[in-house]
Amino acid sequence: MLYYCMVSIICNPTKNVMSLKSIWRPMNKQDLDTFVHLTYEIWPNHWESPKSLIARYHLYPNGFQIYEIDNMPSGYLMSHPGYLNCPPELNETYALDKGKPTCYHIHDAAIVKTARGNNAIKQVWPYILELATAYNIISLIAVDNTESFWSKLGFIPSNFQANYGTHMILKLNKNK
Repeated sequence: MLYYCMVSIICNPTKNVMSLKSIWRPMNKQDLDTFVHLTYEIWPNHWESPKSLIARYHLYPNGFQIYEIDNMPSGYLMSHPGYLNCPPELNETYALDKGKPTCYHIHDAAIVKTARGNNAIKQVWPYILELATAYNIISLIAVDNTESFWSKLGFIPSNFQANYGTHMILKLNKNK
């Protein structure tokens, strides 16, 4: 499923605005090198090896999307089924070997600095909710002071202590 939107980017100090097409699209194997590069650009303080990143892709490719602005990769979504209070550690491979998954986990939803402010994460949000329909809870680890951003989408801190950020959850109301 593709999600299209239009973004505005200020082109010069005189505030001429140019509309560019942005899109969330499924990540494929040809995108893996770009994906790894984007993770290093966006998260220089949260380094993960190419091996662990690619292993997560192979775990659940449906949970991986690339965000492009005029065909330029500018962000990504890395998500998969998981276990509540047992999020993946950074730089480790992750396996769904503890029985039936108990939540849907957003490991990363990240945009390069120059492309932020265009509601890119909110644009992919319906896709995340679609992936999470089999679960009652979505979990994530908020890093680098992003708790307020995730709170605006309904996430609350959990009682679980993560070693690299704040573990947050969103309880899904399946009666809607």
